[in-house]
This record gives sequence, structure tokens and C-alpha cells, in this order.
Amino acid sequence: MLGSAIAVAESRVVRSRAHLGVQVHRLGIALARPVALAGAAAAGVLVGFATARVRANALTSALAAGLRLAVGRYVRYRTEEGEAPGEDSAHG
Repeated sequence: MLGSAIAVAESRVVRSRAHLGVQVHRLGIALARPVALAGAAAAGVLVGFATARVRANALTSALAAGLRLAVGRYVRYRTEEGEAPGEDSAHG
């Protein structure tokens, strides 16, 4: 029983790594387009400007709010994806 649980966990790690590799590849392709690259550069400039101009407390609050929003969306995305039938056969 323990061996199958370990095999399931290893399988998940392998799939997760493969998924990460695909996502990084997609990001590279997306940033190869001039419009997307310009958008990413503009966002970087905006963050850099805000970091230099805004008080530390306000910047920390803004970053925390953005992180909460991003984590909430990511968890919702992963939860919906994880509910696919047959993906987690070890748990029921």
C-alpha cells in the first residue's frame, strides 16, 4: 500500500514538472512577440517606478493585496483542474 502511495506521489511530481516545463515554454513563446514583450517591459517599469516613489507601507500593502488575489485565482484554477475524474484515484 505504501509503495503505491509513493508511486502516485512520484507520478504527480513528474506530471507537475512536465506541466511547468510546458508553461515556461509557452511563456517564452508569448514573450517572443513584440507586443507581449513591450507589455512585460512596461509592467516592469511601472513596478520599478512604484517601488521608487511610493512609501514602504503603501507598497507592502499593494504587493500583499496583489499576492492574495493571485494566490486565490491560482488555488481556484488548481482546484477546478484537480476535480477531473480519475486524477486522484488513491483518495477515492
